[in-house]
Parts: sequence; C-alpha cells; structure tokens
Amino acid sequence: MEQSNKSKTIIKVIICFGAFAVFGVVALIVTAVLIFQSVTSPAHIKTVAANFMTLADPLPKGFTYTAAYEVGGFPIVQITDVEQQNLYTFSSTGDPSKEQAENFADSTDVDRVAALKVGLAAANKGQLTSKVSGQLKFANEIMCYSIGHTDMLGPDPTVNNGFGALSQSSKTGRYIYLWVQKDSFLHRNGPAIDLTRIKELLSAIKSF
Repeated sequence: MEQSNKSKTIIKVIICFGAFAVFGVVALIVTAVLIFQSVTSPAHIKTVAANFMTLADPLPKGFTYTAAYEVGGFPIVQITDVEQQNLYTFSSTGDPSKEQAENFADSTDVDRVAALKVGLAAANKGQLTSKVSGQLKFANEIMCYSIGHTDMLGPDPTVNNGFGALSQSSKTGRYIYLWVQKDSFLHRNGPAIDLTRIKELLSAIKSF
C-alpha cells in the first residue's frame, strides 16, 4: 500500500509539470519565439538554474546555455548541445505531498526507483515510444531514463530522437525532469540521441 501511495504521488508530480504533457512541441515552440535577451542571457539562465541545481561553470565543451523561463510556475532551463544539435530541457518541482515528505527519510533507493519508473512511464505515455530504458547516476543521485522515438520530431521510427528522464533528490525529495530532443525540425533526422553526451552534461550537475 505504501509503495502504491508513493507511485500515485510521483504520477501527480508528473502531472504538475503541465507543459510537459506536450513537452516536445512546447520546447520547440518556445525555443522558436525566445527573442528577448532577458530570457536567453547566460546570467539569467544561470540564476534560474541555481533555483534547483548547481551547475559547473563553464559547461562541458560543446554545450551552451539557450534559455530559461517559467511555465505554470515551474522553472525551465534549456541547454543546447551544439555538436549533436540536441536541446536539453530541465524542469524541477518540490515534493507536493506533505505526507511523503514526512516519510521520505524512510524510503529506500529501491522504493524511489520503482516510483520514478512509474512516473517516467506516465510522462512518456503517448509521447515517446521507448526502445531503451535504464538507470544512470549524477550528483550521487539515481536517474531513470528512456530513449526512443517520437513522431512529432521525425518520420523515421528507427531513429531514437527523444530522451526522457526523471530523478529525485535523496536529500530534499525534489524532482528533476529532463527531456532531450533535436533542437529544430531541420535536424530531426540527424544522428540518434547519444547517451554518452547526455552523461557528459549530467556530470556538470553537482547537486540538486
């Protein structure tokens, strides 16, 4: 029953992201219309990012700050992989469940991973046809991820053009969500998503 409640809670977290229900389209549209320097300046992006994660400065070679803003009250930070022409979209939220926050210290890595998988599946449903799923670590935290194909970003179903991942801080209970996609429709049939490059950027996150 307790595990079921945790799973329900994390599903609510995913729903809270709101904009990520159609995150692929939102990210592309927002990127296309971000013409104000105040949202695209590195200083502004670093400030927004600092609200939920600590990033190494400078970023790993080939990565550059793109934009930062809020959607529905949730901070969103975008970083571009210039070499692979991929757009990384990070968002975060605190634990919305007071009850879970009270019991968080008692939860194990196994509990968190099980709940993260449920939440990630809910976030990807109808958006990403998963081909590869797994776990990786960054900032001493566990992240569950799926790599696959999303039709909105390319007609070739054999190309892994989407990546969705979810993690929860073992210290604060805070969630971080990452979506990676081709940075424009012009590049949607480019190289498949490269997990090595994703790991490289995640290594720049020191804590969250």
